[in-house]
Amino acid sequence: MKGTTTTRGKPISAKHKKDDDNDEESKSRNYVEKTLEKENSDKVNILLQNVSALKQISSGIGSHLKEEKVLLGQLDEDFAKNNLTVKKVMGRIDDLF
Repeated sequence: MKGTTTTRGKPISAKHKKDDDNDEESKSRNYVEKTLEKENSDKVNILLQNVSALKQISSGIGSHLKEEKVLLGQLDEDFAKNNLTVKKVMGRIDDLF
């Protein structure tokens, strides 16, 4: 370009100016790409933390369910024993009358 000069007063050729524009565009594109990659990386890390938390919660629920199953089994056995005891007592009461 005719009137364009550098800080030293030398004229800048059109090719040199075009190369500078391409370098600026490339730097800008690289900055945007790095920014997007960092944002995506941050989001992935947040997702990993959430998945880890959900895994711990589901594991806790599974442990709790196992404990509840054992307690229900014991409760069922106790009801069965009490039912048998009540039947024996009712049979003895019937024998008395």
